[in-house]
Amino acid sequence: MKRFTFLFFLFINSIYAKSYTLIEAITTALTNNQRHTISIQDIQIAKAKYKQALSANYPTLDISFMMNRRDEAFVDEVKTDFSLPPILGGSTLPINYTHIVTGRDTAKATIQTQYILYSGGKISALQTQAKEAIFYEEEHSKLTDEEIVLDIKKYYAMLFLSQNLEKIMQQTVNELKTIVELTEAFYNNASLKVKKTDYLRAKMTLLNMQSILLSMKNTTKIARSALAFEMGLKNSQNLEIIPTDINIIQLPQSLEECYTQLYLHNHQLKQLKIALHVNDAKEDEIKSEYLPNIGLYANAQKLYSNIDGGIINEQNKRSWNIGIALKYNLFNGGATTAHLEKTKAEKLKLKAQEAYLSSGLSLKAKDAYLKTKTALKQLKIMKEAVQTAEENSELNLKAYMAEMVSTKDVLEAQFLRSLTKAAYFKTLYQAHINKAELDYIIGSSLQ
Repeated sequence: MKRFTFLFFLFINSIYAKSYTLIEAITTALTNNQRHTISIQDIQIAKAKYKQALSANYPTLDISFMMNRRDEAFVDEVKTDFSLPPILGGSTLPINYTHIVTGRDTAKATIQTQYILYSGGKISALQTQAKEAIFYEEEHSKLTDEEIVLDIKKYYAMLFLSQNLEKIMQQTVNELKTIVELTEAFYNNASLKVKKTDYLRAKMTLLNMQSILLSMKNTTKIARSALAFEMGLKNSQNLEIIPTDINIIQLPQSLEECYTQLYLHNHQLKQLKIALHVNDAKEDEIKSEYLPNIGLYANAQKLYSNIDGGIINEQNKRSWNIGIALKYNLFNGGATTAHLEKTKAEKLKLKAQEAYLSSGLSLKAKDAYLKTKTALKQLKIMKEAVQTAEENSELNLKAYMAEMVSTKDVLEAQFLRSLTKAAYFKTLYQAHINKAELDYIIGSSLQ
């Protein structure tokens, strides 16, 4: 019954298991990964800011309406004396009167517009900066996607490596169990070539390998979970990979081709170039402070009062005005000049960073290219070493069954076979990782 339940569980798991090719894993990650979503929103924010900057090309139009009620009418009271000229007697007459300025209820409706006729180039400079910010965020988004692709390749290869190391260790444990059983049988039958120390050595080796196997199983689970997390999957239990995808490693024809792609496609270099364009626009913005700003303004208003007369009368109930305003900075203590010098210094810094980054990336590309090339050459040697180790292991095991070799020899043969196969897969893993690093550096991962 237990065997049936176990087989049923394996059958159900195989039905719902999903095997991803490397390309499918990358595509899934670029769809589900939150880093990609965040970078897309950054682009949308930059586009919205650019639209906001473009609004300066148009006039503003505002409408306002205000209603007011006082506790009582607004009254102006006059108390003074008026002296008659001497010819009329020179007497003083008191003057004391009040009049209503506005009623208790008043209202005011206003419409006004403003339009900048000339800004000294400040508006166009700000718009250029906003537009370049879109390009910068687009390159940042591509760089983020490149990082996601790199991480997927690493986790994919990590899962591939851990699964193969687990298989190697499982095979080793199975064969060591056979060796331990043979050693025990030889020892119990009083074999002259097998001693108790041989049995204990074989058993100790088996126990150590079983412990390592448990550790490898945990490593496989962690690698699978890491890959699922980067892909944006909620469940990692049924995630499987296509092992043959790791074997596909194609290098550029030459190192010079890597350099050419690097200078054309690297997103970090493109971001620095965009930053230089933004710096130029920033200089234009600062230089605009040396020039005047000229604007046109106009407004119209209508007043209302619940009484006739006062300051709100037929003549001034409706009014409008139009004018031109000019603003020119005559002196600000050298702040503009200092700001311009700071921006020019920042430009020189960006150029130095560009040169430094270009040299550093070239060195990293060379390192990744040569490491990948070396690893591919090592793989050819390791394939032959694996075949030799397999043959040596089988021959020693058969010879041990016939008591033709010692326990130490057969254990060493098994260990060397496991070590050689593990070294082969580690070399394949390293070649894949180095190629992934190279693709990331030269900016070709998305291609």
